[in-house]
Amino acid sequence: MTAKEKLLLWSQRMVEGYQGLRCDNFTTSWRDGRLFNAIIHRHKPMLIDMNKVYRQTNLENLDQAFSVAERDLGVTRLLDPEDVDVPQPDEKSIITYVSSLYDAMPRVPGAQDGVRANELQLRWQEYRELVLLLLQWIRHHTAAFEERKFPSSFEEIEILWCQFLKFKETELPAKEADKNRSKVIYQSLEGAVQAGQLKIPPGYHPLDVEKEWGKLHVAILEREKQLRSEFERLECLQRIVSKLQMEAGLCEEQLNQADALLQSDIRLLASGKVAQRAGEVERDLDKADGMIRLLFNDVQTLKDGRHPQGEQMYRRVYRLHERLVAIRTEYNLRLKAGVGAPVTQVTLQSTQRRPELEDSTLRYLQDLLAWVEENQRRIDSAEWGVDLPSVEAQLGSHRGMHQSIEEFRAKIERARNDESQLSPATRGAYRDCLGRLDLQYAKLLNSSKARLRSLESLHGFVAAATKELMWLNEKEEEEVGFDWSDRNTNMAAKKESYS
Repeated sequence: MTAKEKLLLWSQRMVEGYQGLRCDNFTTSWRDGRLFNAIIHRHKPMLIDMNKVYRQTNLENLDQAFSVAERDLGVTRLLDPEDVDVPQPDEKSIITYVSSLYDAMPRVPGAQDGVRANELQLRWQEYRELVLLLLQWIRHHTAAFEERKFPSSFEEIEILWCQFLKFKETELPAKEADKNRSKVIYQSLEGAVQAGQLKIPPGYHPLDVEKEWGKLHVAILEREKQLRSEFERLECLQRIVSKLQMEAGLCEEQLNQADALLQSDIRLLASGKVAQRAGEVERDLDKADGMIRLLFNDVQTLKDGRHPQGEQMYRRVYRLHERLVAIRTEYNLRLKAGVGAPVTQVTLQSTQRRPELEDSTLRYLQDLLAWVEENQRRIDSAEWGVDLPSVEAQLGSHRGMHQSIEEFRAKIERARNDESQLSPATRGAYRDCLGRLDLQYAKLLNSSKARLRSLESLHGFVAAATKELMWLNEKEEEEVGFDWSDRNTNMAAKKESYS
């Protein structure tokens, strides 16, 4: 090995461990002055501030190194900064000056020297910043995954589920790599920690990081379990919505068909002919009635599951039910009773069909009573909601229901007017049923009004409480995200946040 190669090897060992510094030659590697300063710092760390060196210009670094070497090490100033800070510095001049530095500090640093002052400082700063960001990320996501509030629509939960899977596949592994890297950095600092050169603040030890990571892992597992369960629940409800939409369309077609046949027979009666399709009409209406009952069961499943389309689907099925009642009533009153038949047949038909007319009128009244009792059960068993969106959903649903209940009064009046068409023998039973309907309807109306008032009051309270909670969460995020480290030099902001 030549003397030049030995000097280059010595220089490389002197600057080993300094961030961003390489000594490849005796020309361009020395232009910025950092290598000169690093060699002096390795020999006597107190003479050079390497943090300052990384920020200074080439000329400032060169002048500092030459001045310190001359003043504190007795190395003659053989070079001027302007001669070195050029595209191609003179190799012989730099070799001569570095040789002078070697003579002043001939010992080649060995591996047992460990991490020197500047490297220790840089490595600790890197470790602290990495752990600080990692802990903030871990705690943020732990708190986020402990949140048990989920969106109510399948589309939103599907997006949330996809985001969670992406988090597990990309973001989580990247942060785990950061955690492992922090362990490696700590291992390089462990000797200095044991020797008392470095003190690790509470919460910054790798074991502390692992403890927080464990909490995050538990939160992730619980989040995945609950998110999967909610995703599957809403997916099932979404299938019911699709089924409801399809079957409601089929039921509507069934009613259209029954209505068309009914109108055809009514026109035949009006022209003095015999009805031809009465049996088909009744079969179609019975089939539609069975379909509507099943639809109401599915709607109740949606409402029990707090699906956002539950009330919308209920209104659609309820309109189908109202149309069924209207068609069946017209069928009973006009087709079965022979309304529209020729005058010569009225007396005979009225004698023959009065029992059927009275039966259909009484059945209509009983249908009204069943509707009132069913809605009373719905109000008695209805939920109130657990948060602002669910309370709003309950309030919107009940407003629609309350409007239907108020409009129902017109049907009761119609039933009251039908009493005059009944025979004296039937009127007693009809009046008893009508009286029961009046009582049940009054109870239903009062219950509906009371629930509406309570829901409006509850909504006002929950809305105000939610607003306060949002304010508290916002302030909490500000506190958690506040930078208390030395990087934040705004002391006024720190004092204000502390107070």
